Amino acid sequence: MDRGYPLLARGTPIDSNPSSPLPPEPEPHWEKLIVHLSPPNEKTGNPGSVLYAEYAQVGSEVRARCEGRIYVETIKPGDDVRFTASRLIRSKWGRSTGFHEEIYYTPRSIV
Repeated sequence: MDRGYPLLARGTPIDSNPSSPLPPEPEPHWEKLIVHLSPPNEKTGNPGSVLYAEYAQVGSEVRARCEGRIYVETIKPGDDVRFTASRLIRSKWGRSTGFHEEIYYTPRSIV
């Protein structure tokens, strides 16, 4: 049965006049970002911890990229994009992840 338009391999019809495709989204401009997860502590000798990330604004969204993962949050007009990206990264990485935590050693006893 010929309906006047091509068929897929399974026999379902393909629209011969597809709607105009959307233009490709431009590549966002990524800017460097250093996120402080914990401050240094002179008493314990802990130097603190930071994460190196990148962020970009795409329309009404801020995208934060850190260690191969991308996080997205919607922003309102007038919001600080850099602060929103820092808060987004800190909310995902500031929790106890195990790897970025400080290592506590038991004190050695003198024998």
